Amino acid sequence: MGNGLIVEARGRRGGLALLWLRDVLVEVKSFSSHHIEAIIEGRWRLVGFYGHHEVKNRRLSWALLRFLGTRLDMPTVYVGDFNKVLSRMETQGGRLRPLVQMKGLQKVVDELGPVNLGFSGYRFTWSNNMVHPHTIKARLDRGLASTSWVELFTKVGVKHISCNRSDHSPVVL
Repeated sequence: MGNGLIVEARGRRGGLALLWLRDVLVEVKSFSSHHIEAIIEGRWRLVGFYGHHEVKNRRLSWALLRFLGTRLDMPTVYVGDFNKVLSRMETQGGRLRPLVQMKGLQKVVDELGPVNLGFSGYRFTWSNNMVHPHTIKARLDRGLASTSWVELFTKVGVKHISCNRSDHSPVVL
């Protein structure tokens, strides 16, 4: 059995969960409706992240990510729903989004310097679940990590798992 922390969803949006085996030492440092920050085995940090859904509030997401990125100097992995793509190549369908909308997340990634962990599985993690030609897909969920975390876990990758019951695919480290 194990332990966990669940941050409830607000309606159909958000919700975060961090679950771990009982024999794993986890210290939850902070949490909100948009993040869970935990120290694992005293060696590295996990940040579960949920970016604001509303475009007008994305700057709050990037400010939170920036704060969390500079808070503790230790190997860190960020995983979750960032609610934003890093490039137009991470979308399919719908209208072309202005480049300025991608710049907020890209700027934080450039400032903090995390490595994009890539993925295996289907390339998109979100769909509006509409029928063609109205289908929109995007890679909103991802894993990013500090170079020191990547050096600790050289064989870890991100896997996108198929799910028919949600508009998002689970992302697993």
